[in-house]
Parts: sequence; structure tokens; C-alpha cells
Amino acid sequence: MRVAPTASWLIGARLVQGMAAALLTPSSLALIGAAYTGSARGPAIGTWAAAGALTTALGPPLGGWLVDTVGWRAIFFINLPLAAAALMLGLRLPVDRATRSDPLDTRGAGLATLALAAASYGLIVLGDGQRVAGWIAIAASFPATWLFFRVEARSAAAMMPLELFRNRDFLGANILTLFLYAGLTAALFMLPFLLIGVHGYSAKTAGAAFLPFSGIIGAGSRWAGGLVERLGSRRPLLLGPSVTAAGFAILGLTGGSSTYWSGFLPGLCVVAVGMTLSVAPLTTTVLNSVPEGRSGRIRNQQRPRARRRSAGGRRTRSRVWKHRPVWFEGTGHRGAVPAGDVRRSRSRRSQRALRSADNRRAPEAVTNCYAQLQRSSTTKSYG
Repeated sequence: MRVAPTASWLIGARLVQGMAAALLTPSSLALIGAAYTGSARGPAIGTWAAAGALTTALGPPLGGWLVDTVGWRAIFFINLPLAAAALMLGLRLPVDRATRSDPLDTRGAGLATLALAAASYGLIVLGDGQRVAGWIAIAASFPATWLFFRVEARSAAAMMPLELFRNRDFLGANILTLFLYAGLTAALFMLPFLLIGVHGYSAKTAGAAFLPFSGIIGAGSRWAGGLVERLGSRRPLLLGPSVTAAGFAILGLTGGSSTYWSGFLPGLCVVAVGMTLSVAPLTTTVLNSVPEGRSGRIRNQQRPRARRRSAGGRRTRSRVWKHRPVWFEGTGHRGAVPAGDVRRSRSRRSQRALRSADNRRAPEAVTNCYAQLQRSSTTKSYG
């Protein structure tokens, strides 16, 4: 009995698989972002990338062997033991109870899916020669994309918070990711067709041809993850994509050669080295540019509360904080502090600091006293 008797069954099953992957991949990075900080985050992301590369290395040759010996439907059974192992590991994770209940951004998710589906369908049918249907689908993706950004800008719990893009590191890293992975995905999509359809490789041999690519990324990703801490993000993110582009150029120039060792392997290895230098530093840069606790999704639901609290604080402070010059005894310095809080502050530590600051540390004492009085006033204002 066939598991997928028609293309509709196959597409439906792939839809469910894609939904599960959409839940799994961001969660894995969010776990790394929450569990590792500072210098430990880069190597952790490198290990994450290496694990993905090593499993990717085993997939093509095993899938090719199954296609040649059993049939193409058998390749989907590879995921069953991997899913069982992931489920067992997930059950061993400590329970992380949510401190808030943000609503799902269903409108944003629906519009993003509609826009991407329309663009993908349009490009596919254009390749089949259906120009009218293709251009209509592509044109429909533009208003869907515009509506998506409009919804995200107004959503209290956006799936893609637009305020993150105000950070130049986050914006630049995501633009680099877009172009880098667009080139890589296109190359990895076309190369099997080149090997099998043009040069006559079997499915098993074509899958094994990518083993050096995954092996290089798996071996070097953990080392590359620490480059951001040692060198900063600029140099790895300039060098890695440049090497990758050189590898694409080599593949383009040698694609007509049927010899694997001199025609296909050199360019593939150069691309692998470039991606090794890029993937872990790129992901580390993105996570480091996001505020702590927002690796999975920024907490936009807190913004309306913050605005209300800020407005209330300004109204309170405008009534209470009347600044006037005050002499800091024993220092010889003047400073502006809230006059009402100097008399009403319940912090004895602040009063002692005002009386006992020495001349050499007077500016620091002024700053510390001002901060303590401000915290005291804010605490009393918000009650």
C-alpha cells in the first residue's frame, strides 16, 4: 500500500512537516539564547550548527541509497527515529512555565504564509510556462506583504517585531542572511540536477558528493562560533560571505566538467569554508543584538504597559521634582537634586552620603546620591 498515493497527499504531509519545523527551529535557537550568554554563546551556536551539518551530511547519501534501492517514498521514514529521539530529549528538558500569556499573532502568520505561498507558486508556474497565472500570483504577494508589515507594526505581540530592526547590527545581519542563504539555497537546489540530469550521477552518488560540504561545516562551526568574541563580528562577516561568493564563482566556471575531483569538489569546499566562517558568527551577532529574554520573540505586549507607566511617572515627577541648587557638605561642590526628596527621603544611606562625600570623589558621590534619590522617588510615586 502506498503511503502517499497522490501528489495531494504528499503536499499535505509536507505541510504538516513544515508546521512542525516552524515550531522546532526557532525554539532551539531560543533555548541557546536563554541558556548561554557572553563568550559561551558563540561556541554553543557553533555546536548547534555543527550538529545540523553532520545530520545533513548523512541525509543525502542515505536518501540517495533508499531512492535507488527502495523508492522515493522510503526517504520520509528517515525522520521517524530522529523525531522519536528529539521527543525523548525534549521530555528531559526542565519545565519552563510562561510568566505571561501572549496571544498568537494569527493575522501576521496568515499574511506571511499567504505572501510567501503566492510568491513561491508564481515562480513555480512561471517555470512551467504559465506566465499569466505566475505573474498574477507574484503580484498578489505584494499587497499581502504590505498588509503583513502593517499588522506587525500595530500588533501587541508581533511574530516579527519591527522595532528590532532599529538595531543596526540586527538589521545588517538579517540582510546578509537573506542574500547569503538565497545564494546557498539556489546552489544546493540546482547542483543535484546538474549532477544527475547532466553528468549522469546516480541518486546515491549525487548525495555522497555533498559529504565534504557538510563535513567541513560540522568540523569548523564550533571554532568559528568563538570568532565573534576574539575578533568581533565585522571581520568574520566580511570574510565568510566573500569566500562563499568565490566558491559560487568556481562552481559556475567548472559546472560543465563531469570530473568530480577537479570540477565539482574544489568549488564546493570553498563554499563550505565560507559558510563555516559565516553561519555561527552570523547567528551569534543576531542573538547578541536582541535584548536578553527576547531570543524567541520580543515582548511587545509590555510596550503599552510601559507607555502608561512612563506617562504616569512623568505626571508624578512633574509635581514633585522641583530642582534647586544644593551644597554637598564637605565636598565644596554644588549639584541639582530634587528639593522635596532631600527633605522627605527615607533613605538614611543617601543622607549619610550627602554629608560624608570627600572632595576627590565628589562627582561620583553626586551621581550616586542623585540615582538613589531618583529610585526612592520613583518607588514612592508608583507605590
